[in-house]
Amino acid sequence: MITKNSRNGLMESLLAPNDKRKEINPLTLMGLILLKETIKAKNTL
Repeated sequence: MITKNSRNGLMESLLAPNDKRKEINPLTLMGLILLKETIKAKNTL
């Protein structure tokens, strides 16, 4: 899937297979950790 960035007109690929490992979104990572902790906390109650 290719999207056009309207600000600078660059074409960007959203599904670049080589970028998946390089670019880990820290917010997503934190969200997953928090979700995991929340589920763990609910299971212990």
